[in-house]
Amino acid sequence: MLTKHGVTSAKAMECLGSLPVISPAAKGAGNLILANNQTPMFPIGLAEKDFRYIIQTAQAVNAQTPTSTAIHHIYQDAIAQGYGNDNITGIAQLFI
Repeated sequence: MLTKHGVTSAKAMECLGSLPVISPAAKGAGNLILANNQTPMFPIGLAEKDFRYIIQTAQAVNAQTPTSTAIHHIYQDAIAQGYGNDNITGIAQLFI
């Protein structure tokens, strides 16, 4: 979305990275995305499994998990597109 409006990924990360509320982990993830480093430190496939378990557990007690469900769908899409063995930051490939 940003690139459609002339904002590069590097510029977006520069702006986000300068915010006082960004965590070191988020900044590190952003830098991995910028470097297109998909080395599987925590593969998308494992993240998808974890979200699947969250949803199954919630369903067992009739709890709703709209955010987890939405995230789970994104991980499922990434796997379907062949990114399942990439690091969890690899979901960015769906949006860049």
